[in-house]
Amino acid sequence: MIASLRLMADPMSRYATYGPIAMEALQKAKGLDPENPRIFMLEGQDLYYTPEQFGGDKEEAKKRFESALSKFEIYQPASDIHPSWGKSTVQYFLSLF
Repeated sequence: MIASLRLMADPMSRYATYGPIAMEALQKAKGLDPENPRIFMLEGQDLYYTPEQFGGDKEEAKKRFESALSKFEIYQPASDIHPSWGKSTVQYFLSLF
């Protein structure tokens, strides 16, 4: 998320630096916990906000958000201190379609 936030401050000049770092972090997260719904939420956000000419796709974003929502329905954090955020964000994005 840090790399994504740094990228969003100035996407045109920072994508080459922070884009690959953000994508690598998401792939690593998928390897550690492929059922984590926040991974799909973040992928959906990336697809939603990226212009089509640079690989963005709102329909693909919607699929990622739908996948995230279904995973949120069954995902159980390992403990009370593990992350539990994101479901309301997914619901917001799905309301845009």
